[in-house]
Amino acid sequence: MASYPAWHDWPIEISPHAARRMPARGFSEVDIRSMIESPIEIVRDTCPGRYLARCLWHGRRWDVILEPDDVSNTVIIVTAYAPELL
Repeated sequence: MASYPAWHDWPIEISPHAARRMPARGFSEVDIRSMIESPIEIVRDTCPGRYLARCLWHGRRWDVILEPDDVSNTVIIVTAYAPELL
Protein backbone atom coordinates (compact mmCIF):
# COMPACT_ATOMS: atom_id res chain seq x y z
CA MET A 1 0.00 0.00 0.00
CA ALA A 2 1.30 3.43 -0.92
CA SER A 3 2.06 6.04 1.71
CA TYR A 4 0.08 9.20 1.03
CA PRO A 5 0.69 12.75 2.29
CA ALA A 6 -1.44 13.97 5.20
CA TRP A 7 -3.44 16.21 2.83
CA HIS A 8 -4.52 13.27 0.61
CA ASP A 9 -7.88 13.05 2.42
CA TRP A 10 -8.65 16.78 2.28
CA PRO A 11 -11.64 18.00 0.25
CA ILE A 12 -11.01 18.45 -3.48
CA GLU A 13 -11.54 21.52 -5.65
CA ILE A 14 -11.18 21.49 -9.41
CA SER A 15 -9.44 24.47 -10.95
CA PRO A 16 -11.09 26.30 -13.85
CA HIS A 17 -8.15 25.15 -16.01
CA ALA A 18 -8.85 21.46 -15.26
CA ALA A 19 -12.61 21.92 -15.68
CA ARG A 20 -12.15 23.43 -19.16
CA ARG A 21 -9.99 20.51 -20.28
CA MET A 22 -12.16 17.67 -19.00
CA PRO A 23 -14.39 17.30 -22.09
CA ALA A 24 -11.50 17.29 -24.56
CA ARG A 25 -9.50 14.83 -22.48
CA GLY A 26 -12.49 12.54 -21.98
CA PHE A 27 -12.99 12.52 -18.22
CA SER A 28 -15.50 13.94 -15.75
CA GLU A 29 -15.26 15.27 -12.21
CA VAL A 30 -16.31 11.86 -10.92
CA ASP A 31 -13.59 10.22 -13.03
CA ILE A 32 -10.82 12.48 -11.76
CA ARG A 33 -11.91 12.01 -8.17
CA SER A 34 -11.76 8.26 -8.74
CA MET A 35 -8.27 8.58 -10.26
CA ILE A 36 -6.76 10.33 -7.26
CA GLU A 37 -8.52 8.20 -4.67
CA SER A 38 -5.88 5.47 -5.04
CA PRO A 39 -2.89 6.84 -6.98
CA ILE A 40 0.07 4.64 -7.83
CA GLU A 41 2.30 7.28 -6.26
CA ILE A 42 2.42 10.93 -5.33
CA VAL A 43 5.68 12.81 -5.92
CA ARG A 44 6.72 16.45 -5.75
CA ASP A 45 6.16 18.29 -9.01
CA THR A 46 8.77 20.55 -10.58
CA CYS A 47 6.61 23.56 -9.64
CA PRO A 48 7.07 24.34 -5.92
CA GLY A 49 4.03 23.55 -3.79
CA ARG A 50 2.56 21.14 -6.33
CA TYR A 51 2.50 17.37 -6.51
CA LEU A 52 2.13 14.83 -9.30
CA ALA A 53 -0.25 11.95 -8.65
CA ARG A 54 0.42 9.08 -11.03
CA CYS A 55 -2.83 7.20 -11.52
CA LEU A 56 -4.35 4.42 -13.58
CA TRP A 57 -7.72 4.93 -15.20
CA HIS A 58 -9.23 2.62 -17.81
CA GLY A 59 -5.89 0.85 -18.22
CA ARG A 60 -4.02 4.04 -19.07
CA ARG A 61 -1.63 6.10 -16.97
CA TRP A 62 -2.83 9.56 -16.03
CA ASP A 63 -0.89 12.32 -14.32
CA VAL A 64 -2.86 14.63 -12.07
CA ILE A 65 -1.25 17.83 -10.80
CA LEU A 66 -2.37 18.63 -7.25
CA GLU A 67 -1.82 21.75 -5.17
CA PRO A 68 -2.59 21.42 -1.45
CA ASP A 69 -3.81 24.65 0.15
CA ASP A 70 -2.82 24.71 3.83
CA VAL A 71 -5.00 27.75 4.54
CA SER A 72 -8.30 26.20 3.42
CA ASN A 73 -7.22 22.56 3.91
CA THR A 74 -8.28 21.68 0.39
CA VAL A 75 -6.47 20.07 -2.53
CA ILE A 76 -6.80 21.85 -5.86
CA ILE A 77 -6.72 19.71 -8.98
CA VAL A 78 -4.69 21.88 -11.34
CA THR A 79 -4.87 19.63 -14.41
CA ALA A 80 -4.88 15.99 -15.52
CA TYR A 81 -3.56 14.34 -18.65
CA ALA A 82 -2.51 11.01 -20.11
CA PRO A 83 1.22 11.46 -20.93
CA GLU A 84 1.10 9.19 -23.99
CA LEU A 85 -1.63 11.35 -25.51
CA LEU A 86 0.46 14.53 -25.44
